[in-house]
Amino acid sequence: MPIAKPIIIKPKPKRKKRVRRLFLFGLLILLLLTTSMYFYLSWRIKKELKDIEDLKIKNEQMRQEIKQLQSSESNYEELIRRRLGYIKDGEKIFIYHENKAQERR
Repeated sequence: MPIAKPIIIKPKPKRKKRVRRLFLFGLLILLLLTTSMYFYLSWRIKKELKDIEDLKIKNEQMRQEIKQLQSSESNYEELIRRRLGYIKDGEKIFIYHENKAQERR
């Protein structure tokens, strides 16, 4: 009697399931990256808009200061004296320093 070869049944490879899982995992990663990028960019836009508003306010204040300085000499002189420490001829400046021994008490 001839010896019968055993019949071997191999299961189908689970390639389709593996590909589907990889595809879904990739989509999930892509979705997470997209949403995180959206929230980051919207935060940056809000921050930049706030900075622009602050700069507009500062520019308006500077424009008003320029108009005041151009309108009269007294404002200009006061600005120079206060910010730059200029003095007129014959003026004396008194600078007070606190004693360090008094500060320690």
